Amino acid sequence: PLKGEEIREVEYLVNKWIRENRKVIIQNLAYETAIKTGAMAIFGEKYGDIVRVVEVEGVSKEFCGGTHQTETGRIGLFKILSEESVASGVRRIEGVAGESAFLWVQDVYGKLNNISVMLKTPIKDLEEKIQKMVKREKDLEKDLEIYKNKLASIQAKESLEVKTNKEGVKIIASEMAVSDVNQMRNILDTIKDKEKGAIIFLTANIEGKTSNLLYVPDSLTDKYDASALLKDILLPFGGRGGGKRALAQGAVPDAKNIPAIIKKFYEVFGI
Repeated sequence: PLKGEEIREVEYLVNKWIRENRKVIIQNLAYETAIKTGAMAIFGEKYGDIVRVVEVEGVSKEFCGGTHQTETGRIGLFKILSEESVASGVRRIEGVAGESAFLWVQDVYGKLNNISVMLKTPIKDLEEKIQKMVKREKDLEKDLEIYKNKLASIQAKESLEVKTNKEGVKIIASEMAVSDVNQMRNILDTIKDKEKGAIIFLTANIEGKTSNLLYVPDSLTDKYDASALLKDILLPFGGRGGGKRALAQGAVPDAKNIPAIIKKFYEVFGI
C-alpha cells in the first residue's frame, strides 16, 4: 500500500508533468522494434505483430490501445481518490482529471468551509481544532466511565439482597443497570470486597440481551463450579455460558427473561 506522503508525491509528479504540457507521441511499431525502444508491455496482455506505443516525452512509454490527449496540458488537473488492492501484488489507483477533478476540489472545499463555519475556526486551523476536540471527547468518555462505575457501585451496595442457602453459603443475585460487561466486572469486584465468601450472580440488559456473571469464591470452588452452574442457569432460556470454576460469563438472547433467570439461579442453589 502507498503511504499518504507517497500518494501526495505521485499526485505532485503527475500534475507537474501536466503543467509542463509534454507532448504525447503515438506510434504503431513492430512488436520487437517497440520492445527495443524500451516500451513497457503491461497487464500480461497478448499482442500482435504491430503494437500501438504511447509515449509521454520523458515520462513513460508503453503498449496501449487507449484514447489519449495530444499534450498533457489538456488534462488540466489530476486528483487521486483511492488506492487499493485488486489482487495479490497488484494495486489500483483511482482518480479524477480535468473538469471532474476541479468539481471534486470545489465540493470538498465547500464542505471544509462549512465545517470551518460550524466550528468558528479558520480552515488553516481546523486540524489543530479537531485534534483538541477528539482529545476532549476521549477525556470526557473516560470521566463518564468513572462516574458510571461509581454510580453502579452505589446502586449495587444499596440494592443487594443477601440470602443464605441450607448449607450456610451467602447467595447474592442482582440485576444491574449498566452499559457494558466491564462495568459489571467492576461492580462484582466491589461486591466481593463487601460480601466476602459470597456466591454472586449479576445480570444486566445490554442492547436487548442479557449479560451474566457468576462468581464463586476460591474457598468454595471445590464444591461449586461457576462455569457448569451458569450453563445450567442459562440453558432453559436459550443462553450459553462458560469460563472457570471461580468466574463464568454468559448471555441470553432476550433480556425479558431476566426475572426468570434470577429465579432459576436461586433454585439452583436451593433457595
